[in-house]
Amino acid sequence: MRGLLLAALASTALVGCVVYDESLIEDTAAAGGERPGDRPGASPDDSTPGPLWLHPGGAAPGQTAIVALVSDGGRDLRQIVDLTFYGETDDVVVLADSARSAGEHLLTLQVLPDASSSEVHLLVEFSDGSEEFLSSAFVVEADHTLIPQTPAPPACD
Repeated sequence: MRGLLLAALASTALVGCVVYDESLIEDTAAAGGERPGDRPGASPDDSTPGPLWLHPGGAAPGQTAIVALVSDGGRDLRQIVDLTFYGETDDVVVLADSARSAGEHLLTLQVLPDASSSEVHLLVEFSDGSEEFLSSAFVVEADHTLIPQTPAPPACD
C-alpha cells in the first residue's frame, strides 16, 4: 500500500503541481479573522456540511489535490471500501486513498485539465454494506475564490 501511494504521488509530480488546501481557500486566520476551531473550546458552526465532508472542498482544472474526507465522529472512516465520484462528466479521478484515522481519510485527486466548472457528488461505501452520498461534495472551479470553504480536519493528537 505504501509503495502504491508513493508511486501515485511520484506520478503527480510528472503531470502537474500538487495543491494543498491553503493555496485554494482564503486563510481567514492569516487575514486577521478566526476560523471555527482556532480557539480552545471552539467548534465548527452550523456551516458544517454534514456528517461527512471534503476539505478542501474543491480544486481548479489540471490540479492534483490532497483532500481529507472528514467525519464528525459518527462514522469510522477506516471502514471505507470504495469511493466513487459522480458528476456530469468524469473530471475528478481518485489517484490514491488511505485511512489516516477513524475521523479522516486522505484522498489524492486529479482534476482533468479540460474539466469544466461543476459540482461533483461522492458515494462512500463502507465494509458493513452501508453507503453515504455526499451531494455537491467537491467543486471544480477555475476561480479559486468560488471554491467553498469547508471546516478543516481536527488536529492530530
